[in-house]
This record gives sequence, C-alpha cells and structure tokens, in this order.
Amino acid sequence: MIYRASLNNSTATISVTTINNMANIKITGAANLGDQLHAFATDPSAEPIDNMPAYTAYPTDTGVRLATHNGQIDLPWRWLTSIADQLRAA
Repeated sequence: MIYRASLNNSTATISVTTINNMANIKITGAANLGDQLHAFATDPSAEPIDNMPAYTAYPTDTGVRLATHNGQIDLPWRWLTSIADQLRAA
C-alpha cells in the first residue's frame, strides 16, 4: 500500500493505492490536519479530534481513523508521520 496526501487551500486529499485499487477521500476544513495527525504520531493517546461537520479523527489499534460525512479512511501508524508531513508541507 502507498498513501499520499495533499492540501489545496483547506481541503486535504488522502489517497491509498494498492496493487488492484486506488481510493481517496477529500476532507474539507483540514488546514490543520497535518499538525493534528503529527500529534497522534508523537502521542497515540492524544485526544480524538472532533472537527465536525468537516471530519473526526481518532486512534485505533492499527492507526488513526479519519471520518467525514462521505466516508472514512484508516491510516496505519507506520504511514502517519509521512502523511502528516505531506500535509504540513503543502
């Protein structure tokens, strides 16, 4: 699996590519999402993020789940810093 993230204005796009599939999720109001994900990467016990109606983010056993009204994506712990850095660099 390969995860990529980008930020355009305040809309984040996170995509995951596997051998046979590609999926992405767009998250509005996500200007600070990179910093928020970085906080989870450095402290997995960080408080869940409730930025509704735009999105929520909370830790799971395997990583962080981002949920919007259009769907959700699970970000594995090993990819979390990379995704946060990609969003922070935008």
